[in-house]
Amino acid sequence: MLCGRGGAPLFLSLYGAWGHRLYLKTVERFLNGIQRRPLIKITRAFRTTSTDALQVIAGIMPLALKAKEVYSKFLVLTIKINTRVEDREFLCDDFESKKDIYNRHPAEWISIPFGTEDPDGEEIEIFTDGSGINGQVGATMVVYYHGTEIHSEICRLQDSATVFQAETKGIHMALEFIKESKLA
Repeated sequence: MLCGRGGAPLFLSLYGAWGHRLYLKTVERFLNGIQRRPLIKITRAFRTTSTDALQVIAGIMPLALKAKEVYSKFLVLTIKINTRVEDREFLCDDFESKKDIYNRHPAEWISIPFGTEDPDGEEIEIFTDGSGINGQVGATMVVYYHGTEIHSEICRLQDSATVFQAETKGIHMALEFIKESKLA
């Protein structure tokens, strides 16, 4: 592990002590110097190969850029200060804050029992699914009332979505249906 002054991890030192100095060329050269020797070992390249080329060949982000990323995340997510990296601005209001799920007493937590019984065709039954195949992702929801289909929805998600997001979207569609049907 790389350590800064006082034995603290280098990136922790970057946050408050000298994070604002990450944009100085001397700091960038220092961080590239730290990264150079491991990159030569990883790529088995000649010592005359430039550090920029080594970073590209190894597929590793430049340490100076990684430090700027970590510092910017710290500013935006922890301190709630808007920040700018190169020509891109990051606003703290655009990011969700992490919610501490243990902030409430365990007695206040609710549990939803999930059964493993097969459908019996009585009353209302809602089924959801999300899946991906051939790079395409989608979700669906179908509602049965006494064994008769009364409603169904299909939703195509972006190709970059995960199957877990598709499953969540299916559940979300079911909850929206329940919400709308209670209003009617």
